[in-house]
Amino acid sequence: MPYENGPPNKRTPAGRLIADPPAVRRGNRVQMAHVTQLSVFICVALLFATGWCRDVKLDSAAAPGMATQLKPIGSVPDADVLFSLAATSALLTPQSLTLTDVASSAQFSTARHHAGLYTTAEFTNSTLGSHFTSKSGEWMDDPVSVLYGSVNGTVSAALLQLAKPMYNATAKTIVFQSTVLNGNTTTHLTAADGVAARLIDDAANGVGASLQAPTAVPADGLAFGDVALFIDQNSLRLGPDATTKDDSAGWLLAGGVIGVGAVCLLTFGLC
Repeated sequence: MPYENGPPNKRTPAGRLIADPPAVRRGNRVQMAHVTQLSVFICVALLFATGWCRDVKLDSAAAPGMATQLKPIGSVPDADVLFSLAATSALLTPQSLTLTDVASSAQFSTARHHAGLYTTAEFTNSTLGSHFTSKSGEWMDDPVSVLYGSVNGTVSAALLQLAKPMYNATAKTIVFQSTVLNGNTTTHLTAADGVAARLIDDAANGVGASLQAPTAVPADGLAFGDVALFIDQNSLRLGPDATTKDDSAGWLLAGGVIGVGAVCLLTFGLC
């Protein structure tokens, strides 16, 4: 109970403790209840906002919706979605990859065991504003991908960084700008713990498909037969369209919740 006059270390002339009137005590309890309720509300809202930012997922088997991008700082996100394209053959040069007689759809599967299809035309559309192209014009964030196929009768693989696909539906071809990577532990991956990472591990341990080094790819190209192209990605790096591919959307929501909660808290606290 507060003293009648002065701070708690001083007594009144009579040396008595004076209790607050009942109405004041009730007001204090109501005020504290408001503050407690608002504190709980703010905590729950922040948890919801943070969870929403991080847990929007590629989860619809029919038409998966990509999540708002949250690029991690100083780390590479785990691969939680895998895209694949099949083709009869491929020609790999030091600067390009051409898939021939390519399938009319690209498959995807997610870490949550959903799967589905995109038309190849939609999947390879690299124009600004398309589904898989960032605001800076990068298709799929220029992904590190794995090409599997038969080279001279031997199952072989190549680790590639792909960009700017050009699909010709009439000719059934896709031409990518590509860079052949070494496939060692220093290789920068766009998504961790995926097909590309496993290929690097297998090559380091001398198991799995024969990994083609950049020096093994001649200027006139290396031919692959019975081709499958696998592309790792993290759903948080992709958005429903280019305009939502942004680092700030989720944190702006969280900041708005904090701001509103702080105003409410101050308002009730001053009542």
